[in-house]
Amino acid sequence: MRFDGTVTAITGAGHGMGRAAALRLAAEGGAVACLDLSGETAEETARLASERGGRALGLACDVRRRADLERALEATLKQFGKVTNLVNCAGALTMDGVYEIDDEAWDLVVGVNLKGVLLAIQVFGPAIEKAGGGAIVNLTSIEADAVVASGPNTQPHYACSKGGVKTMTRTLAHDFGRKNIRINAIAPGLIATGFGGSDPTSTRYQQYVREHSALKRAGQAEEVASAIAFLLSEDASYITGAQLPVDGGWLIY
Repeated sequence: MRFDGTVTAITGAGHGMGRAAALRLAAEGGAVACLDLSGETAEETARLASERGGRALGLACDVRRRADLERALEATLKQFGKVTNLVNCAGALTMDGVYEIDDEAWDLVVGVNLKGVLLAIQVFGPAIEKAGGGAIVNLTSIEADAVVASGPNTQPHYACSKGGVKTMTRTLAHDFGRKNIRINAIAPGLIATGFGGSDPTSTRYQQYVREHSALKRAGQAEEVASAIAFLLSEDASYITGAQLPVDGGWLIY
């Protein structure tokens, strides 16, 4: 019960790694505010988290909109009285190459993946500080450090957004250290969530996994959630400004 007495806001909690993180923290005694673009999926995650013994709240929230995040904070404080942790899992991806990226695709991917992280930290950070400190975990990607082309081209807008989150994490570790707030990042590799329209059951996907993972398999959302739980916990009390790969060994090559 490492998270007894904690309250964690999780963006992108309606599915995938965000949902897995909410369920893991709830199972260890934590209260979770589950934020997602879809209020329906957020509430479903909250229901599942409650079944695992945690207190949970589901909230519709577009992380690109400061007002949405402020309403989510207000609801979280009303329900739980405080916020001690933040996990930024919300993510967006289009498969466009450099010549195909239009303003809409750029604004979506950079807006969710980079701006959304900054806005969530700006909105929830003061509440975490008021609670006496806590921890923040941002999801980046191995694309913050490696060139990835799963098709005929890379997705430079996605890679740039994730590299920006890595740099933001390191930068804010300096500012937040004096506030008793640790901030770290996790860089997932191939995780079998279907993100970006991928099909983990396809032959092409399985071949790609075998070529890029030292473990010769895709990761599971629950394995990322384990790393998130570690970085939020007191087991990581002297870790800040770091990026932890959860990539099956992709970055060793």
